Amino acid sequence: MGQAGSSFFWPGRDPEARGAGKTLEKARRHFMRSVDDSGFNWLVLIVAASGFFTDSYNLFASNVILPALSYVYWGEGQHETALYFNLATLVASAFGQLAFGYFADRYGRKSLYGIELIIVITSTIGLLQCSNGISETVNGLTAHTWDIDGWIFFWRIIMGIGIGAEYPLSACIAAEWSSTEARGRMLATVFFMQPLGQLCAYGAGLTTLQAFGDSKIEIDKQWRYVVGIGTLPTLLALGFRIFMPESGRYTYEVLRTTPLQKIEPTGTRHDDSDASTRIQQPENQDEVEDQISWSKMWHFLYVEGHWADLFGTSMCWALLDFAFYGLGFSAPSTLEKLWAYGPITDDATEKSIEVKLRENMRHGIFTFSIAAIAGSIFVIAIIDWVNRKHMLTFTFSLLTIVLALAAATFDKLFQKGELRIVLIMFWNLISFLFSAGPNTLTFIIPAEVFPTKFRCTLYGFAAAFGKLGAVLVQIVILNIPSLRNDPNSSDIQYLLASYAGCMALGALCSHFFVPKVQRRSNAENTRRGCFCGTPSTPFYANIPLQELPPEQTRWRRKPKATDGEELRALPA
Repeated sequence: MGQAGSSFFWPGRDPEARGAGKTLEKARRHFMRSVDDSGFNWLVLIVAASGFFTDSYNLFASNVILPALSYVYWGEGQHETALYFNLATLVASAFGQLAFGYFADRYGRKSLYGIELIIVITSTIGLLQCSNGISETVNGLTAHTWDIDGWIFFWRIIMGIGIGAEYPLSACIAAEWSSTEARGRMLATVFFMQPLGQLCAYGAGLTTLQAFGDSKIEIDKQWRYVVGIGTLPTLLALGFRIFMPESGRYTYEVLRTTPLQKIEPTGTRHDDSDASTRIQQPENQDEVEDQISWSKMWHFLYVEGHWADLFGTSMCWALLDFAFYGLGFSAPSTLEKLWAYGPITDDATEKSIEVKLRENMRHGIFTFSIAAIAGSIFVIAIIDWVNRKHMLTFTFSLLTIVLALAAATFDKLFQKGELRIVLIMFWNLISFLFSAGPNTLTFIIPAEVFPTKFRCTLYGFAAAFGKLGAVLVQIVILNIPSLRNDPNSSDIQYLLASYAGCMALGALCSHFFVPKVQRRSNAENTRRGCFCGTPSTPFYANIPLQELPPEQTRWRRKPKATDGEELRALPA
């Protein structure tokens, strides 16, 4: 897209236009000042959030379409197939996070804007057209020209790659285009799209269900409409991405090089004095590769000690997702147990598929979605008034207590008439705390703590490590037959106890390894309010991205006398 198009939709926000004719440092300061002066920029929010919303919709649409797929193609009780479906999506998502995180640093953010959405659109169209083809029965055996299971898994894997790719791109778009004061609110609002996307998936399922009957043909239409609806917000998000210029921080800190610039010791901060060299674009991609070389990343992580930042953010995300996806991703089977008034009998399992689907979606809304949305709104409101690191540790600790209580009382509440309401309230509270704490904060903090040249790569690694936790819990569930085959099994209480242990480990990782991204505010640091622009003074001020991550003193490797000069020669 040409310069004119970008300027029309991003007035005054194009780093190329702002840097024309200026020295490197002056152009960088001028552009960064314009970004900081923009406050809470709604255009940035729309661009970042629209993509994340559509991917969240497609990810959590699994909870809507899996019961329909089981009814039409796999047969009742085929929970293994549904779990394999989830596993395929999660593994593909982890791959997308890793690959696109690296590509965004290697080739630039702009070169990837929209590619992940095109992948999602293409896979959505492919998924909703899956078919068995022509069927013919010979000697009692039915043969098909196509294997619909294979095609469903194939297109879901492709979609998973696109869904995963959106994580580092959406988070880094929001972080790098946000003003320093609005960064926390911006990232929290982008993540608000996850529970909103989940709610819309349930809403789409309920709406389409009203238009169809309960025959296999009608249900087969219903799940295809739910999947197809996901292309509409994706197309909208793609339109916004096309007109978005390159990230200013990536432009000035990676793309624009100054070959005559002095090499300074690692960790040295530049002052505001003008550079003597003019802005110069890299002549070829090898120069960009040199900026993000593996040796420099190794130096940043190992020598400077920032492996602890990566370890902390990655482990917190993995421990969170182990519990989160264990409770939420397998929602159809879990919800039936939670809402059961008494033991589930054969008569109860013979409800019409239409009734089952409607109950599942309504229960999902009242058990997970509403509480998650409330938690996200809560964290948006307080994100600037609390220390994010301390809040992450506190909410992990609180979840440890709540999950332990749920595990201890599960047997006394499960299928015990009206007492099941207490169990449902436990799930509501857990869902609220996830969104108000770890689920949102593990999305936000990795986008803040890593330098621009490695931001997407390391963010993608942390996010993929989180998906590893989600994969592990699906494997655990797959290997506990009672959870899959016995609707009256109370073995989920043992999983709840393991989730409580994960939350306790998450609190420890947060306390010891996650770095601070804020500093205490002072009297002069009066800032604008959340959205209305009214003056306010939050307790904590965001540290500018160029000052993050803070220097590691605990984990930094002490250089040997023989290699000290070599280490100092490497640029920050």
